[in-house]
Amino acid sequence: NAKFTVIALLTYFYKVHFMKISPDDKRIKEQNLNSTLTINYSGDDYITFAAVAMGAVGVLSVASHVVGKEIKEMVQCIKNNNMDRARELHLQLYPMFKGMFVTANPIPVKTAMNMVGWGVGHLRMPLCEMEDANAAKLEKAMIECGLL
Repeated sequence: NAKFTVIALLTYFYKVHFMKISPDDKRIKEQNLNSTLTINYSGDDYITFAAVAMGAVGVLSVASHVVGKEIKEMVQCIKNNNMDRARELHLQLYPMFKGMFVTANPIPVKTAMNMVGWGVGHLRMPLCEMEDANAAKLEKAMIECGLL
């Protein structure tokens, strides 16, 4: 976790203007993402609701490859103070946010895209197909989200 002085030095000397925040970032615990030095983005899909509600401007998303429209709507709802709809979308998408990380990416992303019929093809070396148990977890998450 970068301390304020380090962030200030990075922005001044190295022109760093954007930062990815993670679940263990102290700024989330302190509810302080409205920085005047940097523009903050959620670095994990499952914390996007909370991060944007506390001042982050968006997300660097894995799940958006499959549910991008829904994530965009959730972020816009938060920014427009429609928290009930944003919360509803977050809870609807949460299984997908977790399901996309049952194994190393981009394996789940490509598998999910194939499951919804986008025909993105097979994985190339050095990647391999997802193990059956993990594929079942991903499929379950996608069913819970209403994608299958």
